[in-house]
Amino acid sequence: MNGANGPRAFGGKLWTISSAWSAGLDYQFMKGNETLLNNKAHQVASAIQYHFSKRTTAYVEAIYQRASGDGETTRAWINGLLQPDGAASNRSQTLARIGLQTRF
Repeated sequence: MNGANGPRAFGGKLWTISSAWSAGLDYQFMKGNETLLNNKAHQVASAIQYHFSKRTTAYVEAIYQRASGDGETTRAWINGLLQPDGAASNRSQTLARIGLQTRF
C-alpha cells in the first residue's frame, strides 16, 4: 500500500418520479493526505433511470469532478474508469454513460 488516503464527505438524494422513472443526484468532497499532495476534489453525479421491470433498468448518468491543490500534477480522476491511466490531463473531468442493467 502506498499510504494514500483522506477523508470524504458525501450526500445524495433519489427521487421516485413514477413507478417507472427515478432520478438521483450525488455530491462528494474528497481531501487527500500528504501522499496525495493534500489535493481536494469536488464531484457531482446525476442519473435518470427507467425501470422496464423489477430486474431491468435503462439509465443515463453524468459525473463531473473538479480537483484542486498545490501540486503541479493535480488532475481529476473519476473512480471506476477502467483505463490504466484514466486521470484527466487537467483539473476537471466529465463522464457520461448510457446503460442497461439486468439483475439475476
